[in-house]
Amino acid sequence: MFDKNGFTLIELLVVVLIIGVLAAIAVPQYNKAVARSRWGDAQIRLKAVATAEQSYWLQTGGYTTNLGDLDISVDTTPPKNFSAIAIHLYAEGAATQSHAEYPYGVSSAWAWITLHDARLYCGTATGNAAGNSFCKAETGKTACDTTLEPGYCFYPFS
Repeated sequence: MFDKNGFTLIELLVVVLIIGVLAAIAVPQYNKAVARSRWGDAQIRLKAVATAEQSYWLQTGGYTTNLGDLDISVDTTPPKNFSAIAIHLYAEGAATQSHAEYPYGVSSAWAWITLHDARLYCGTATGNAAGNSFCKAETGKTACDTTLEPGYCFYPFS
């Protein structure tokens, strides 16, 4: 009597529910993979800056706070979700050691990659639980170095 060529409302709801559950699992994993890729890009850029800074120091006897002084071209356009200041250099103390920072906002975690004495660190405020958790996960380290700058935790990359 009735031609059964379509789907029932229940069948459609079950399919939509299954798709929703799969999306809820897949999207966060995708976002995490994209973030790790961008974090890796930041490390590559900072290693290039470190090498150029060492070369600059050998030529001049000091570090620079100006990216234009370096003999490399550094793309300072921040990738999506990175802060507007992709890389900047600043002198610290009498030694004029330059740092390059690549800030990254992760929901409530504010963390950055910093180059200090040619070593890469993940840095965050000491009291920022989300930032510390993020840096621990990124570096695989459980203890941070608080001697580099008071009030901040720095987790070294291997």
